[in-house]
Amino acid sequence: MIKFFRNIRESMINQGKTKKYLLYAIGEIILVVIGILIALQINNWNEKRKQTRYERELIVQLKKDLEFNIKDIRLNIELQTLCIESCDVLIDHINNNGIYQDSLLLHFAQSGLWTKAILNAGAYSTVKSRGLDVISEPKLRELIFNIYEGDLVWIKQMENIVIEQIEDFRTEKGALYFKKWEPTELENGKLVSGEVRFEDYELIMKDNYYQYFLQGVKTNSEILKSLATKYLQDHQDAIQLINNYLSTDD
Repeated sequence: MIKFFRNIRESMINQGKTKKYLLYAIGEIILVVIGILIALQINNWNEKRKQTRYERELIVQLKKDLEFNIKDIRLNIELQTLCIESCDVLIDHINNNGIYQDSLLLHFAQSGLWTKAILNAGAYSTVKSRGLDVISEPKLRELIFNIYEGDLVWIKQMENIVIEQIEDFRTEKGALYFKKWEPTELENGKLVSGEVRFEDYELIMKDNYYQYFLQGVKTNSEILKSLATKYLQDHQDAIQLINNYLSTDD
């Protein structure tokens, strides 16, 4: 092809057709430029397809992580609800000088129930390392950032407050009221009932400290539950945005 164009140029020069040669040369340059632009366009198109494919694969993994997180968040909300309800039962029982019943043992155990979020963040770690702009959809990008860098921070802080509150009571004051106080806990995804034996049940009924403890656990667990409920909604909204994104063609 190059030899063909060279022969045309030489033929025009030999025939003295300088003007036509110049027009031809300009046309040849234009064709070369157009060829380069087309090649660049094709390259850009291929790169964009690669980026889109990578983004979709990453977002699919994000969705899997969010779905896993939703299961954990829902479970934590259920456990927080049990703790709140048991604190309510015990506070009401103490305030009304209720008669002891064995059914109260469950509530004494559940009043010490705390939760710890276990979340998948593998895909987000990749997003963070590559830059958040790898997610092209602005609303999804903002929501994913908030899920892993915003609300989660508050949830972790509130979890630690509840855990410290319960564990401090166990180590500092618990022995005054209980010979044994093993709160209900979660093991391998199943709720395992705790064990409670009293040291001084009458002290529980008349000592304001224990009631303050219950009220504190209840209040902080309610705050944590509220945060977790919003966090659950954020996850659900993010999955909806992902589904909308994945439903579009490349």
